[in-house]
Amino acid sequence: MTVQATYRLRTRALLITGVIDEDRLLQSAAEVLSALPVPGPGILVTAGRPPNDAGHATGASGAADRRRAAGRTLAAGTGDPCVQAVRLSPDELVLAVSVDPRWLDARSVYLVLGAVMQAYFGRFRPTDYPSFERLSRDGRLPAGTPAPTRLSAWQRRLDRWPAGPCPGEGAGPRATARLTIGPDRWIRLNQVTHHSGNTGSIAVIALLSWWFRVRAPRPRTPVYASTLDLREYLGLGTAIGPLTDRIVFDVDESGLSGMTFAELVARTHAGLLDAVVRYVPFSRLPQPVLSPGGRVPWDVVVHYCRSPPSSARTRGEDSLATRGMSIELFDEANLAAADLGHDPTASLELDVTEDAEGIAILMDADCRVLSAEQLQELAADLDTMSGAVAHDPDIPMTRLARR
Repeated sequence: MTVQATYRLRTRALLITGVIDEDRLLQSAAEVLSALPVPGPGILVTAGRPPNDAGHATGASGAADRRRAAGRTLAAGTGDPCVQAVRLSPDELVLAVSVDPRWLDARSVYLVLGAVMQAYFGRFRPTDYPSFERLSRDGRLPAGTPAPTRLSAWQRRLDRWPAGPCPGEGAGPRATARLTIGPDRWIRLNQVTHHSGNTGSIAVIALLSWWFRVRAPRPRTPVYASTLDLREYLGLGTAIGPLTDRIVFDVDESGLSGMTFAELVARTHAGLLDAVVRYVPFSRLPQPVLSPGGRVPWDVVVHYCRSPPSSARTRGEDSLATRGMSIELFDEANLAAADLGHDPTASLELDVTEDAEGIAILMDADCRVLSAEQLQELAADLDTMSGAVAHDPDIPMTRLARR
């Protein structure tokens, strides 16, 4: 029996600044939802309730209070699946999509948000967003039994990885931590990894591998469970649906003590790429994840995205500026943080998201594996190490072993 996560509504949102017609925006949302065959029950289109716990402050302080209050409400994930427009002020509005992740993965939620804005500006074309059902009918999604040689290769790999106990649903207390990396440092980390088509996320995974080998309470070579966007893997473009699968990989750490950080990043990318090249749908792996009480082969669940959405892609966009508008991600880190801690197979869960001060690395751990104090140490170590490797990507890894 395969372990199922506890599903709650996943919410992602845009902050729209400028003059915007709320009724027209909601009509645009209804147009998109009627044109796109989104799986699952119907999604409501509604004007969200303005934040009522933000006080009465005016100016920048009042605007910040209203944003925080709206973010808390959206992160709570309560209510029905919906698209809502939440008016914060005459010139600020939040457009949010809340949906069960079994119907739409995170990339699909952002695609729906983008489609609503396209409809608002009269540029929406439903044919740009093929549905999961259409892709299945057209034979563009994995089907049938994987090749025996590929299954055998995965069986050998799974046998090689020492499996640990599956935490199980409600297994015990969990700890959380957050590390914010400033824009300048993140740009430098991106420069280290851009040659392999990655963002700085792969650098974070490389640093995690080093930390687990050198500094973890129980040093070991970690195994990662991560996400594979089938749109990129299968060339599906802007398809809508549950099009993310789980992959499992490790990093070849032979000769690790003699590596530079740049070399470890290359090894990390190679480990991830190998799992992608040899991809088998997770549900068809020869040794599936067992029900609570079973064992899983991974140490860390990483929500990896090779090309994540970014506010930088819309801030200052000329076509928006001519309309006196700007669009950016709204409170992404806090909304993403609400998604963590619901995977019963995750002893340590990690996500890399955008926040107001740069990039937020979000962590959620089973306290039986990493205590709250140890998780804070991991966050502090990632902060120190990311600063060192951003300054000098060719730094020997042994120099990062010192606390």
